[in-house]
Amino acid sequence: MNKIKYIIVDDELDARNGLRAMLMAQSDLELLALCSNGIEAIEKINQLQPDLLFLDIQMPKINGFEVLSSIEKQPAAVVFVTAYDQFAIKAFDVHAVDYLLKPYTAKRLQECVSKSIQIIHSKNKSLSVDARALQSTYSGTRKRDTINFLHQDKLVIKSNGSTRILNQQEIRWVEAYDYYVKIHLLDETTVLYRSTMKKMEAFLDKLIFLRIHKSSIVNLSCIVGFKPLENNQLELSLDSKIQLVVSRSYKASVLQKIKM
Repeated sequence: MNKIKYIIVDDELDARNGLRAMLMAQSDLELLALCSNGIEAIEKINQLQPDLLFLDIQMPKINGFEVLSSIEKQPAAVVFVTAYDQFAIKAFDVHAVDYLLKPYTAKRLQECVSKSIQIIHSKNKSLSVDARALQSTYSGTRKRDTINFLHQDKLVIKSNGSTRILNQQEIRWVEAYDYYVKIHLLDETTVLYRSTMKKMEAFLDKLIFLRIHKSSIVNLSCIVGFKPLENNQLELSLDSKIQLVVSRSYKASVLQKIKM
């Protein structure tokens, strides 16, 4: 029987290594990758397509839920591993098979692994020969189908088999994340989008949005105040109680806009 391939995602080194050590006794499992952050996790999951994913929730910049919503295909079994119990309901809303609360025992982990393996085998078994052939054909176009793209004045996000269309007016601000941007929406949710800040700045309506930093673009209607900082910088306050720094190179254009 083929081994179950898995990936561990956790920003804490001890947590990653500890879980790996506890899983080494599982002869039917094969480790594909250890990931220390959300960006690395998205890339490795899309590239390696694991059967099982052990995913931390509270990570800097990109959390576990954002990772899950940004990958091309969700693994057959996702286990959230976290020190916080308040995310349990949301975890099962996104079809996690289990929720490991740190610190967990070897027995609790074994129960989780057994349950996950059972679910993975069950899902694989349910695929008929025809379904497997269809899945194989579809996988060839999967990468193209899931690429995010811009369409006129809307942002079309394809992720995890579903499509979301955003109007520009729904965006509060945009933040740079390596080769992704993180889009903060008015409804307090976020969306990861594979693009550059330069492309986003060119796409967004310049009457609505303003570049304030190499890492930030802001919806002008969401600015509620500002104050000077040292080093000739500004701090903007948004209606979401977020404060963002305006760099010196953008200060003049920002002041001109917000004082109009």
